[in-house]
Amino acid sequence: MGEENGIIEIIDTALKDPRTPKWGRALLLVQRDDHVRLREHLNQHARHQMLADYVTRVLAAALAMALLAWLLSGGLSVLTTWLR
Repeated sequence: MGEENGIIEIIDTALKDPRTPKWGRALLLVQRDDHVRLREHLNQHARHQMLADYVTRVLAAALAMALLAWLLSGGLSVLTTWLR
C-alpha cells in the first residue's frame, strides 16, 4: 500500500536511542510488531480486492458478449414475440 506514515522508522529510531528505558523497549517492540502485521494485513486486503475487481470485469465482459451474441442470433425477435 502506498500510505505509509513512517511509524516503524520512528519506533526503530527510539529502539536504538540509548535514552530509551528497557521497559519502554518492550512496549516499542510490541507496537512495532502490531504495525508490521497491520501493514501486511492491509496489503493482503488490497491484493484480494484487485483480484475481485479483475474477476468482476471479466464476468461483466463475458455477460455483455453473451447478450450481444444472443441479440445478433435473433433473440430480440423471440422476446418481442413472447411479449405480444
